[in-house]
Amino acid sequence: GGISLISEPCAEFYAELAVREARTRAIVLDPNIRPGFIKDEPRYRARLQKMIAVTDILKVSDEDLHWIVPGENSLAQKAATLLREGPQFLILTRGSAGASAYRESGGVADVPAQNATVVDTVGAGDTFNAGVLAHLAREELLQKSRLKDIHLDQLAAALRLGAAVAAITV
Repeated sequence: GGISLISEPCAEFYAELAVREARTRAIVLDPNIRPGFIKDEPRYRARLQKMIAVTDILKVSDEDLHWIVPGENSLAQKAATLLREGPQFLILTRGSAGASAYRESGGVADVPAQNATVVDTVGAGDTFNAGVLAHLAREELLQKSRLKDIHLDQLAAALRLGAAVAAITV
């Protein structure tokens, strides 16, 4: 995710890699939108839409979600919109307001943010992702064939680890 999805030709390479590997590998995408760096928004949005369609776990911040799905709908409604496009799960981070995981099949897991004295937020999203993915991997759930077996309580546990390690980072 992030800036690697903006810069050509690597952005197209990552999109094609996701499409190619989606049949057998779990695809996790954190677009980490940086609007100021995007030079060709229609091309970027098309590439992002292609990637979301093959993504299993989509992680977005509230700011990312508002950019991807503009309009006045709630975050939950916007999450539902993206879940209809392909992902099995959408993980939404809201800074000090915590994180949620929405399932394509229904249901949501919510966790609070960990208390921390914020010095610098750089890397918090990446660290959050690492915690979530580490938990899912430790539970042997980060495999294409196992994603459908993930329950809301397991998602909540993954979010809690993500929040805990992100609090250390900030």
